[in-house]
Amino acid sequence: MAWFAYYSQRSAWAPKTPEAAQKLLPTGTIQVQVKTTDCVVGHPILKLSAETPWSRMISFQLNDEGNPELCIATENHPVICARTDIAYRKALTDLLITYAWDAPRRSARLTVSGTGDFQGQTVVIKDPPPLFRSDLLALAAQVPGGPLNFVALSDTPEPIGPMSGIDPLTQIDTPTGPKRAGEIKSGDQIETDVGPQTVLARVSRTLPAVGLFAPIRLHAPFHGLQRHLTVACHQKLVFGGADVEYAFGDDTVHIQAGMLETRRQPEFDAGLTIYCQFLLPKPAGILAQGALLDSLNIGRMRRNRTDMALSILGNLPLELMPDHGDKVAANLPGYAAKALVGGSLR
Repeated sequence: MAWFAYYSQRSAWAPKTPEAAQKLLPTGTIQVQVKTTDCVVGHPILKLSAETPWSRMISFQLNDEGNPELCIATENHPVICARTDIAYRKALTDLLITYAWDAPRRSARLTVSGTGDFQGQTVVIKDPPPLFRSDLLALAAQVPGGPLNFVALSDTPEPIGPMSGIDPLTQIDTPTGPKRAGEIKSGDQIETDVGPQTVLARVSRTLPAVGLFAPIRLHAPFHGLQRHLTVACHQKLVFGGADVEYAFGDDTVHIQAGMLETRRQPEFDAGLTIYCQFLLPKPAGILAQGALLDSLNIGRMRRNRTDMALSILGNLPLELMPDHGDKVAANLPGYAAKALVGGSLR
């Protein structure tokens, strides 16, 4: 079970299957990326109603404070309405909304997070109904022409929290020489900007190749690269030097790959893609093909077993989880990132 479709402003991927269109999904995930500044408050950003074989309705909208709301109504079933307040509290405008349900276990969750660090807020929902596969496809097909970046659909509850974003073919520097990211195992050492570190875990995840998760090609010799590099749009690169310290008062800044490359991109295949990432004792920039790729920063997740269990790190033993401390915001707005990287930094 996995992702089975997505729709975005530029592309769609929904392979045909022999399964009946009206198949009920007892478990699944709807994931949405949206910029709230492009939405009309109180107006549904996604909505679907149907009457056969029974009456039902699904809708996503923003309330007056810019917080996403989910409403699901089905015949002879209590209406489900869920919302979070993280968008208003943290002044987030670019959001990743994830609704995951498990009807047999009578539980669901609505998670809203920022697209910079994927730190979010989760609301637990009781007694969610199963949803029709055809309804989800019709809901996602509304994306073109609307305010959403993408809608992706899965038939299993997908992890939330930290995301992987490094192509497994990326050459990572190690004390014994370059090695492919997908071949590095727990216990191996890799080179970082704070010296060699032992990998606590290499995590991999299959993601829809769209929106935040779309692959992007960074071209050498820019950004310090010795050869072209492919990463997810959300994967951050680490930059330092005198320009950074003078302009921002920090030793380093972290910039998403999607902000860096404006050159013509190759045609990547639609569908799913696999990314990996590395959990290190200390968050750092990983040396890869001449660039520095940001490693996983999990903050104090080890203190929140619920968030940990729902993440891609959920299978790791607690004693292996480091405490990375309070996360320090090091994200730059797009104009600042382009000005900085377009200057003397390479």
